[in-house]
Amino acid sequence: MKAESGTTVSLWAATADVPQFKPLDHDIYAEVCVIGGGLAGLTTAYLAAEKGLAVVVLDDNDICGGETHRTTAHLSNVIDDHYSELVKKLGVHKSMLAQQAHTAAINAIQRIAVTERIDCDFRWVPGFLFCGPNQDADDLRKEFEAAQKIRFSGVEMLKSTPFGSALPNDFPCIKYPRQAQFHVLKYLSGLAKAISRLSGRIFTYTHVSEIKDGQPAVVTTAGGAKVRAQWVVVATNSPVSDYMKVYMKEAAWRTYALAGAVDRGYVDEALFWDLADPYHYIRTQPLEDHNHEWLVVGGEDHRTGHEANPAVRLSALEDYTRELFPAVREVQLHWSGQVMETMDGLALIGRDPERGDNILMYSGDSGMGMTHGTIAGMLLTDMMSGTENSWEAIFDPKRPGGLYATVQTARGAYDIARSYVAKGDVDSLAEVAPGTGAVIDHKGKKIAVYRGINNEICQLSAVCPHMKGVLQWNSCEHTWDCPAHGSRFLATGEVVNGPANSNMGKVAGADQLPEQSDGPGVETGADIFPDMQAPPPEQIGDEPWQGI
Repeated sequence: MKAESGTTVSLWAATADVPQFKPLDHDIYAEVCVIGGGLAGLTTAYLAAEKGLAVVVLDDNDICGGETHRTTAHLSNVIDDHYSELVKKLGVHKSMLAQQAHTAAINAIQRIAVTERIDCDFRWVPGFLFCGPNQDADDLRKEFEAAQKIRFSGVEMLKSTPFGSALPNDFPCIKYPRQAQFHVLKYLSGLAKAISRLSGRIFTYTHVSEIKDGQPAVVTTAGGAKVRAQWVVVATNSPVSDYMKVYMKEAAWRTYALAGAVDRGYVDEALFWDLADPYHYIRTQPLEDHNHEWLVVGGEDHRTGHEANPAVRLSALEDYTRELFPAVREVQLHWSGQVMETMDGLALIGRDPERGDNILMYSGDSGMGMTHGTIAGMLLTDMMSGTENSWEAIFDPKRPGGLYATVQTARGAYDIARSYVAKGDVDSLAEVAPGTGAVIDHKGKKIAVYRGINNEICQLSAVCPHMKGVLQWNSCEHTWDCPAHGSRFLATGEVVNGPANSNMGKVAGADQLPEQSDGPGVETGADIFPDMQAPPPEQIGDEPWQGI
């Protein structure tokens, strides 16, 4: 499988193949048109097809080629942003509904895997939220109390975390029953085959360029083919159907993961999460070699476009892994993914705030994309079939963003202003090494320069086509990332993450870039806007929940 949204390859992409489909080359009609072939899109398509609806799925790459295969595939009803925070923001009743929704999602995944006979390594495991060295045990106590408030059955407080033989310790923890894990690409490969069996149609390498409201809605592709549909579901990680209202309610973060082989049984089969900041999450995954298994560790998150050297994050994650699990001799795989954090830790699922009532959307995975994506499939299918669902209000994209939306708007404006004022990464083409990219300031223009491994040069505008933030080179994935709203592009300019829905633009004068540095005198953003004074970042906050 291709690593469509970056150059690194996840464990799932390295150990499974996905079915291949053809591009759409003619106009068609469907009752439901799903845009996005990841877990949320395929789950929605499967459940809608299961109800007898005529379904079409469109993806601009292979199915599962976006962020779905960049997960660590935890299946959990333990809210990633913590129940103590959720109860504080939403109250006990809504927090109980959220826990019930995530529980139902895990059960739905098991039900589908059994019904469709999908061999995806699904298994029930316990989960442990643990408090390591230099972490506040009071936070653990608050989380245990919140679990009791929402009547989370079977939750226990333990004095030590059962890592197996990996590392005897006295880390206190909370034990959560009936969590689960699976191989996400094996599951979705089976789901895609089931959609086809139910007469659903899947088209890949089909980029959606326009969505028009109406009855029917009209989805136009870059190749000119159109889909007319009663319902359109936008499940593209960041919704390409919405320009502003959703992005005030979520923020893009990068997260990192690695996998290394260990002896089978070295780590207990369970999900583990710590209370560090940034936090870490751990699980195992079976290997065909029955004497060994994969240890999968993730974490070290940061806001998208706000880390000049992602290798530092990967190095920190590897150091953490080796300290906690000394028997990990070699890290065979590492990768990163995009997380969309919302104002309250719950996804945005329902009617697009900027569209007609028949344009539905899913975004804001908030670190729980496997269960949130499944909830999206269940809830959106109920909405399309007119079935009442008690979860609708807590996931409604139209729910108020409060102070978080104000903070996000200010943060986005600050990031755009700062990126214009900042000087370029380098001054000349000669400073861009093969296989890397950099932004060059040239006569007031920000130019993104990528030099291929064979020394071929690609020069494009470094200005994001969404809301004009200046892109940053991601040396881990070899992509251009927007620090304002999380849009991402391949090294050669093709869009791979919304909210942008078009490629990086060309820029006049890029062919006049200096081959060698001229030293001082290059015109920069600061020269263009000498009076611009953006607020310092500490006034805006760096954590997605800060200031709420």
